[in-house]
Amino acid sequence: MKRLILLISLLSLAFILTACGGTGKQKEPSKESQKSDKYEYVYYEVLNDGGEDTPNVEIKYKDNKGKSHLEKTDLKHVYEHILSDGNKKPYIVKDGSKIHVYRPPYMTYGDDDVEGKAVSKDEVSK
Repeated sequence: MKRLILLISLLSLAFILTACGGTGKQKEPSKESQKSDKYEYVYYEVLNDGGEDTPNVEIKYKDNKGKSHLEKTDLKHVYEHILSDGNKKPYIVKDGSKIHVYRPPYMTYGDDDVEGKAVSKDEVSK
């Protein structure tokens, strides 16, 4: 009897965990919009006033002629993509009502070598 209860509880736990899992795939814009609707990124800001279910987003970008545009939408229509190459220029892609923001990470930690010489090893005091 104990084995049956254990087996049922394990199977139900496995079912629940499997049902809750996502595919993990990142949403990507369509190939057509990646070619034609790609714009220079100026800034991207999430505006949360606390009274709504989804925060609003404000995105400023420049079109191919260099004219600035301001796009205001819900966060559910915006997809963020972090560029792995920090030197790559950030951009946005508009795909219908969806906006894909490709930006560098906010912080990068380097393993750069530090050169110098310790002058004093005295304790620091206030």
